[in-house]
Amino acid sequence: MTKDELEEIIDAHNVSAFLNTRHAVFKAKGWKEKPPTKPQAIADILKDNKVMLRPIIKIGERYIVEFDKEAYGKIK
Repeated sequence: MTKDELEEIIDAHNVSAFLNTRHAVFKAKGWKEKPPTKPQAIADILKDNKVMLRPIIKIGERYIVEFDKEAYGKIK
């Protein structure tokens, strides 16, 4: 994803909603206790996209983050 795409997605949601809590960067930076700012998160996602939960699916103005069987069932 590009910086512009990440800016758009994260503007629509909480930064923490997109972070992979099992990733080493998340743990090393102590993001559980103190979530990153939007610019910090985007910079680290651009360095290593595995910091971000995947997949991210955009449907209209709505995003589905990570595997969400219930949300996938509502796609029309």
